[in-house]
Amino acid sequence: MSTQNTEQLIETIFNLKRLIFSQLQKTTQISAEKMIQFEALSFINSQEKTRMKDLARLFGITPPSITCFINKLEDKKLLSRKHEKQDRRNVYLELTKTGKKFLETTQKNIKSKMINFLSPLNEKDKKDLINIYQKLFKHYERL
Repeated sequence: MSTQNTEQLIETIFNLKRLIFSQLQKTTQISAEKMIQFEALSFINSQEKTRMKDLARLFGITPPSITCFINKLEDKKLLSRKHEKQDRRNVYLELTKTGKKFLETTQKNIKSKMINFLSPLNEKDKKDLINIYQKLFKHYERL
């Protein structure tokens, strides 16, 4: 791929990400803070066990910063911390009932908006996009 195409693709990815995020905020009335909480809870829910450092790595922030974030989620009763019996230094995060309800409601809301957002694509476009995303995902999953 030429440098020009690569740069255009990078710019398009960033612009599309910003646009999708902006549109989701407008149409779902979900604040940026709640979108970040949603991302965190989705990640925790998708893993068998999630440690605080796993979440810090996901967001690219330091462990002390993630502790502050986790404290806020815990104060809102969205998650709880569980200490491993064998080694209490290992702290795992689990969604509470309230956290699961928040995640479910937000997922439904976002999914309905994303279906609308993707409506300009025909079935072939969608399959092509799935293949591209899966190819990238598999590549970066190995890293």
